[in-house]
Amino acid sequence: MRHFIILAAVSVMGSITGTAAFAGFTFGPVINELAPSGPRSSVAITVRNPTDQKVPVMLYIVHREPKPDGSEEYKETPEIDDLFQIYPSQLILNANDLRTVRVSWIGQPKVTSELSFRLIAEELPFSMEPESSDMRTRAKILIATKYVGSVYITPPEAKPELQIIAKMADPEFKDQQGKIQLEITNTGTKHVIPRKLVLKIAGASGAPIELRADEFKKLAGDNVLAGKMRRHFLTAPAQLPPGPYKVTFELPEEK
Repeated sequence: MRHFIILAAVSVMGSITGTAAFAGFTFGPVINELAPSGPRSSVAITVRNPTDQKVPVMLYIVHREPKPDGSEEYKETPEIDDLFQIYPSQLILNANDLRTVRVSWIGQPKVTSELSFRLIAEELPFSMEPESSDMRTRAKILIATKYVGSVYITPPEAKPELQIIAKMADPEFKDQQGKIQLEITNTGTKHVIPRKLVLKIAGASGAPIELRADEFKKLAGDNVLAGKMRRHFLTAPAQLPPGPYKVTFELPEEK
């Protein structure tokens, strides 16, 4: 478990690009798929300090628990140390230094469905500068950079499987009344980002209306984890007849 005090932080979410770069250090790759056993059960992470100052960094892993609206809870629990080994998990990068950190899965060698975690690389907010010789009181704001990457433990033959329903917004979502509530559930065993999703929504009568994921930035950027559901609210096209709605969809494989 981690033991340090955070004074302030700037958080950067890992994107599809291979390396995250911001402020005091760079970190990558930010997205990693590991096998539950064998040579692919570990990965080398590169941490680089492009500055002329020393940078203390800590890496750790937390459970990933997304909510239907896309927000996430990161659960740091003691058993995470029985699932992963990070070496070294704490390091001080000298000026223009580059270090390699090995992240290894040491949990069960067989899993039936993909497991999702967050890999966090955090600059510790400690001043590495020597004290002033005149001993005058100094005030310094320390900004700690934090990158949030992804680690998946993916069993062989894992694949996503989507189920999608559309309906008028449930009464509990008062600020979404009159919109279409779209629920995308991944009943498969691997996460999926439906960038090329094409939906066809039909009302009680009339021809279906085609909607493409690239027309809705939030929908196209979804990461639907195995066994999880994402919820979106869409403004109903004027030509779409009233519900109940029937949804069909296509999700071409990405090359």
